[in-house]
Parts: sequence; structure tokens; C-alpha cells
Amino acid sequence: MTEGFAQTYAAVAEGELGGTPDEPDTINQHLAEAVPLTAWSDADFGDDASEEYGYNASWFVVSEVTSEIGLDAMTKVLEAVDHDDWAYAGPETSARAVGVLDWRRLLDLLEERGGSQRASELFEQYVIEEDDAELLAERSEARDAYHALQDREGDWSTREDLRRAMNGWRFDDALDRVAEANGVLDVRDELAAHVSAAGLQAPPDHGGAYHDGELASVTAELLAEIEALDHVVAARTARDDATGLVADIGSWGSDADGLLAEAVDAFERGDASAAEGRADSAAAEFDAYTGRGWKRISTVVGGLLLIIVALLLGRRWRRLRRARRTDAAPAIDGVSEPPTGISSVGSHDELNDDVPEPLPEPLPEPLPEPLLDSADGAAVPSGGD
Repeated sequence: MTEGFAQTYAAVAEGELGGTPDEPDTINQHLAEAVPLTAWSDADFGDDASEEYGYNASWFVVSEVTSEIGLDAMTKVLEAVDHDDWAYAGPETSARAVGVLDWRRLLDLLEERGGSQRASELFEQYVIEEDDAELLAERSEARDAYHALQDREGDWSTREDLRRAMNGWRFDDALDRVAEANGVLDVRDELAAHVSAAGLQAPPDHGGAYHDGELASVTAELLAEIEALDHVVAARTARDDATGLVADIGSWGSDADGLLAEAVDAFERGDASAAEGRADSAAAEFDAYTGRGWKRISTVVGGLLLIIVALLLGRRWRRLRRARRTDAAPAIDGVSEPPTGISSVGSHDELNDDVPEPLPEPLPEPLPEPLLDSADGAAVPSGGD
């Protein structure tokens, strides 16, 4: 392909200098000398027809791709070649493709760095041998999966092991790694949906661990965060269900809202374990509101009933005491006992009303008058001799 680049840029220079640039001839693949460029070797240079076909075909392919992507994009491709860059390289890629510039790496660079959409078709038609055509089909499947994964990753960077598999054309390996990465992204996206529905801030993402660490560990952490968020949502539901006067009474002195706030804070900080624990404690508190409220109401009502009963018993005790005091008073001379039909628990006034009036005292008998003597009028004692 080197000859094709030389002729293409020579034609470009001719045009910039004001001349009329040459163009490659249309390729006739039915000619006997029409062989894939990968089969064209220096040994064929003695055959003028084969040499002419090879130069022209190489020029044609490079010229077509350059016309498609433009000189600026082709310059990026050639710079990558000069810097020994791999086509599937990320910002952290340190490996270099030293001494490797076969048709595979050139095709990758033309499509990945240059953005060509025609390079695969042109290479299949003019560059590679028939046995490699099936390899291009495998490559196409892997590239589609690779780019779809990158679209999903967003701010997350593609793993280096996947990039190496693509650079090395190990497409089965690459597809396996794409599937593993998609599994992690499925859980990540599920978490994002849960967070959005809950109206919370997402915890710190795991993009670094996704790029450098074990995917199984990343998946486990994401699942733990989903579980913790489910507990936070359950605690919120318990709070919303704990409504009404009875629940309000049961909430007096409770710190359930504080526990729920701590659970939310722990989740947004990425502490799934603490978030789950605080959320469970908050939910238990909210669930206890109604029962606790009824218990408090029962305690108050029971206390009031005891007070009422005590007051009634006290009143009766005082009445009985007064009645006993009346019964124990000494009898008044001349006053008869109260009638037997009168209750002992009656009032003092009622008892006095039933006492009969005392009988009048008897009058004293008059003294006898002295007897007078009939002769001198002297008194004669009565009964004397």
C-alpha cells in the first residue's frame, strides 16, 4: 500500500502546484495479473503487467479512501502509523504497535482514526485474499458490538483488555469481553433508573473500577447499592403510610425522620451497608407509630378511668364515714332512738327530723294549807296529835 500513498500524495501536490493531477485507472479484475495486493510481492516486479496492476490497484484504493475521508483525516491516520499507535486505543493505552503495519492495522486505522466507511469494502475487493474474507465478517460483528458498547459507556472508558483483543483481531475474545461489560452496564443503568425514580443523587460511579478492576466486583457493588436504595424507598413508603392522629401520637419522641435522612446521605456517599441499616431502622420506627400511638392512648384513657374510680370511691368513703360518726354519737335524755326504718347512711339533718319532740316536765304538787284552830285561830299541824 506504500506505493498507493506515494502516488496519491504526488497527485495532490501536483494539483496544489497548479498542475493537472493524474488519476488511477479503473481496475479490471478479470485480467490474469489481477491479484489481491496482499499476494503482490517484490518477486512479481519482473512481470511488467503484474507490477503495473499492483501499483495502479494500490493507488486506486488509497485514492478512493482519501477522497472519502479527506486529507486532514488521512493525515491523522499517517500520524498514528508514525507514532506506532494502535487503532483501538484509549487515553490510558501505553502499548505501541512497534514494527506492525500490515493490512489489518492499516484497515483499523483508516476506519477508527480516519472514519472511513468504504475501506472494508475496498480491502475485501482489492487487497485481501479470499481466505481472509470470512475474517472480515467476524471483524464487522465485533466492531459493531464494540462501538455499541462505547455508546452505552458514556463517561466510562472502555477496558484495556477489550481494546487489546480488538487490536489483536481476537474477535471471539472481544465479543466475550463486550458481553461481560454489557452485563455491568445493565446493572449500572438499572441503578440509575432507580435513583431517578427516587429523586436522589447517584452515588459515586464505578467508572474507574470498571476500567481497571474486576467486573464481578463492580457488579456486586452496584447490586448492593440497588438493594440499599430499595430499603430507602421502603422506609419512605413506611413513612408515608404512617399518617393520622394515632400515628402522630405514636411519633412523639421518635427520630425516624433523622434515621431516614442518614440513610439517604449514606446512599449518596456510596456507603450501601450503612444506608441499608439506617433505612431498616427508620422503617421499623415508622411501622411502630400506630401501635405505639394506640398504646399511649390506652395508657391515658386507663389513667383517667382510674382517677374517676378513685374519686367515686373517695366520695362514697366520706359518706360512710359521716354515717358512722352519726351512729356513734351518745343518746340524748328523753330522746327516743330513731325509727328502725331510717337508713344509717342518711344525713344528720334527716336523722334529726325523725326524732320525736320531748315530753313536757310534770308540774310540782302544791303544798298543803295549814289548819286553823276554831277558837283562837292557831295553826294546827296536820297529821299531828
